[in-house]
Amino acid sequence: MVLLTLTALAARCSEKATPAEVAALIANAEKSFADRDQAAVGAYAGAAQEAAACATAPLPPVDVARLYIVLGLTAFLAKDRDATQAWFQSARGAFPEQALPDDSLAENHPVRQLYAGVSSTPVGGRIPRPAEGWVVVDGEPNGARPLGRTWLFQRVDGAGQVVDARWMGPSDPLPRFEHRAHTRLAVLAGGLHYPNASGVRAMGSLAAQVTTRLVGPIDLDAGLSANHFGRGWVPAARLGGRMWLREGRVVPFAGIVANITLHGDDGDEANGEHLVVRPILGVPLGARVDVGRIDLEAELQPGVGKSHDGLATHVFTRLQVGASLDL
Repeated sequence: MVLLTLTALAARCSEKATPAEVAALIANAEKSFADRDQAAVGAYAGAAQEAAACATAPLPPVDVARLYIVLGLTAFLAKDRDATQAWFQSARGAFPEQALPDDSLAENHPVRQLYAGVSSTPVGGRIPRPAEGWVVVDGEPNGARPLGRTWLFQRVDGAGQVVDARWMGPSDPLPRFEHRAHTRLAVLAGGLHYPNASGVRAMGSLAAQVTTRLVGPIDLDAGLSANHFGRGWVPAARLGGRMWLREGRVVPFAGIVANITLHGDDGDEANGEHLVVRPILGVPLGARVDVGRIDLEAELQPGVGKSHDGLATHVFTRLQVGASLDL
């Protein structure tokens, strides 16, 4: 039996299946392989693959891995080594501890060698959370997107019932759904560089900002910053926005931010060595790196500012690094 393509599976869902019914189809495929019934293995594996995309509730990771294995066994019986390895790799990613179903296979059997020779693929960034419910990746709630392999996408409502499910290929875009408004706290530190009489000089910069989803991939930023220009710290309020350019483990962004100095006299003087620049408008460019609940952030922000007396305009470039986390 030729397994259904991912496109065909996404387009058909005439009947719903419970997770228990999907597990029963997988068990029948496993038994058929042990009985050396090639036709039955393919039939049950294909039926389980279709039923998984029509399940009423999320499948547990162990059953998703078992399904990948029987799909790999079907490909092995069809003498498709590449497909066998690809399905086995998906099984390792879904549930690494899952063993092959047939204990009677010799240690040097090609199936055992192929399964032992694959490892799980890396994962990308977190998938945005829906406005209601959550996304299940290969049976794992709120999991990260797998890279370089097929995986099972299931989106459930607040009651835990699947409202959208499909098989995802390595390059398939995520299904469209309304994202949950999210709020993040970022703390950044770095330097401010500007040309003056002594050349390019680095100055201290600290910022704490709250980021919340405004619409689509656009976030609203608001926070406080403090910049050290020669002799003292100049506090300022920050307000701006940023657009996330793509999803993934590394998420680049571009934005715009306005800075408003919070007091008028910083006690400094303008001269060749201690030029006070109050940032007015910046264009942050950077990326967030997903390393867990706490992410790393780096931001390069060219912009313009005024001298402390407001008479001169200066161009600056701020480089900041720090961390952010979900609130």
